[in-house]
Amino acid sequence: ASNTSGYSIVFQSNGTFRVYKVTSLRSHATGTDVAGQSHSENIDYQNRTEQTTVCNPYPCNMPTNGLIYIEDRTWVEGTVNGRAMLVAAKLPYNSSTAPSILIPNNLVYLAKDGNHVLGLIGQKDILLTYFVPNNLEINAAFIAQNGSFQRYHFPGSLKGTLTEYGSIASYG
Repeated sequence: ASNTSGYSIVFQSNGTFRVYKVTSLRSHATGTDVAGQSHSENIDYQNRTEQTTVCNPYPCNMPTNGLIYIEDRTWVEGTVNGRAMLVAAKLPYNSSTAPSILIPNNLVYLAKDGNHVLGLIGQKDILLTYFVPNNLEINAAFIAQNGSFQRYHFPGSLKGTLTEYGSIASYG
């Protein structure tokens, strides 16, 4: 756990990834989820601090077993070169503390040739954030284990296109 707002993982086209601790959040309007519930919590990072001691050498190489496990809310973006499964979960499961994965920016494969794959499992939701680009591309297999894959409805904040390459499994 970060003991702050969570972590940010940025995949690099050279086959590594960078890890940041999110230290503050960017404010935005209240949104409504697919069940009609209002959400006033901020879901975009404002400031991050790079965590250069989490692996040696840094930036981190893709793990040999492919698994990246984080016990906190996690923002994921960048260019995936290699194969990985990133899980944001806190055990034992508690619906009030289960972390989500947030997508603040494009998340793409180096090439769509089967050599670069990413699975994302959010114990709660997988959310596209308020400040995502107007035209967003995301490449991964997304699983929202106990929540939903969604972008909240923010009145006055319509976006352009979402291009998804992969799959989506959502409890809600």
